[in-house]
Amino acid sequence: MINAIKYGLQNYHHFPNWIDSVDLKIEAIDTLMTKSGGSIVKKPEGNFDRQSFLISQISRKGVLENLKANYQFYIDLVDNFINSLKGEEYEIMSDKYINGISHDELCYKYFFSPRTLYRHIDRIIENYSKEFDI
Repeated sequence: MINAIKYGLQNYHHFPNWIDSVDLKIEAIDTLMTKSGGSIVKKPEGNFDRQSFLISQISRKGVLENLKANYQFYIDLVDNFINSLKGEEYEIMSDKYINGISHDELCYKYFFSPRTLYRHIDRIIENYSKEFDI
């Protein structure tokens, strides 16, 4: 779970955009399946078996919904992690991953060497995973 937290922290700002992108694709599939308006999903040209096409789109929609749930899981994981921290740990993690302060500025602000800062961040994540048995 430590790696999941790290992945979530590193991509925290990307997840909302990825969720929006998946929502657009799901909406396009819904539009294509109901034949109402344009779509970003290209419908095959000429004669085709509509039933098999719809089945493939339903399975694709299921994959996209799972992907969206996965992105939401990481957002919730990071939010719970950040909100569980107190004091300097909260400030360091929110500055680094939520506010996007650069690594050098963090080292200067908290008086850490670069290597020490990474070790401190790893220790915070390890303590959280041990505390909540994740």
